[in-house]
Amino acid sequence: MPPKNNSTPIKTSESYTMTHEEEELQYEISKLRYQVQQISILRRETEANIDGLKEEMEAKLDGLKDQIIANMDDKLVEDHIEHQQQVLQLSKDNPTLVQNLMKQQEDQHHIERSYEEVIETRTRQVRSISEYLSKWKNFPVEDSTWEDENFIQKHQEIIKR
Repeated sequence: MPPKNNSTPIKTSESYTMTHEEEELQYEISKLRYQVQQISILRRETEANIDGLKEEMEAKLDGLKDQIIANMDDKLVEDHIEHQQQVLQLSKDNPTLVQNLMKQQEDQHHIERSYEEVIETRTRQVRSISEYLSKWKNFPVEDSTWEDENFIQKHQEIIKR
């Protein structure tokens, strides 16, 4: 006698037919998947195009910057040459006026430091030279400078004042 089989019989796959509605849904899903793939491809292409355009625009911008700088440099040189020609002509026409203007410019740029007092003294170990922290009139203490003995000796008359 053959052994008894207690398990349930395995069902073979039965043929299933989709309804018309299910087929339409399946078709729509396929179309949507295809569209998603196309959109993904287009997105990657668009990003690549945008990156290329960015690089192109940056290169153009750099070129424009260089042109602007070159034009500015040319303009500055032209202006400087024109100014020098005007000064030259002015000096030929009126040398005394030019001398006076130059003297005024020198006076405007010249800051005279008047000695006020010695604040501190130190001796440099390397050269064994004494230095003096010198305070200057009309300047804050932060602008004081270290001066060596030679300076102090040369300017004794100023220091005694």
